[in-house]
Amino acid sequence: MLFELLPAVSSALILSLLALIICLAINIILFIAKRFQGKKSNYKVPLLKSFCYIFLISFSIIFPLKYYFGPFRIAHDLMSPNLLRNDIITIKRPNKNDTFKAGDLILFIFDDPITTYTTRIIGVAGDVINFHNGKIWLNGNLLEQPTGQQMNIDNTTFDVYYESVNNRQYNILKNTIEKNNSYSQKITVPDGKFFCLLDARYFYNSAFTTPCLIDEKQIFGYIRNILCSWDSKNNQFRRDRFFKVPD
Repeated sequence: MLFELLPAVSSALILSLLALIICLAINIILFIAKRFQGKKSNYKVPLLKSFCYIFLISFSIIFPLKYYFGPFRIAHDLMSPNLLRNDIITIKRPNKNDTFKAGDLILFIFDDPITTYTTRIIGVAGDVINFHNGKIWLNGNLLEQPTGQQMNIDNTTFDVYYESVNNRQYNILKNTIEKNNSYSQKITVPDGKFFCLLDARYFYNSAFTTPCLIDEKQIFGYIRNILCSWDSKNNQFRRDRFFKVPD
């Protein structure tokens, strides 16, 4: 439980301290302004006790919001084209009745308990995953199908493929020029584990030399929707992504 609380606690502490600093700065400005008026004033900068109240109130509001809903910022393009860099997402914390399914977009914790990562569940316990020549079969079915479309990221062009898992349909990205790769492997997903992949498959360089298995205890929550998105290259909002539910 403590492992899951750390990302929200760290964010809440930072935001609460920021709120405290802003309150302190405002009070100091007001205090100085009164002095510059050349009039005697009874105004005093609030005592430490008052600032402790401000901090505790801020933390008690920010922490549950951050823990149960987010928001979180996507800091990379490894989930393109469904999640883009600088997308601001909200999450849903899983409860006892929730069951993670193939196709779900999730937020999980890996080696650093403060840092969260995004990925997609491809296979659940009992599913058989086969790799061959950079392609993936799930229970004997080839996952990817070409769309004939392309997408450019950082001046590199990638092919867009269509994928359908557990009645959930979405696009993935792969290298336009496939590299020769004779690597083959067969994995049966063990109990309590999920087989996960990024949507930007070019990251794997057409090879899957390490099974991408995530323990259920590492999952922090479902990705629900995109609140807003910022295009840092063009310095403008991506308005078409506001309040969008990612595929």
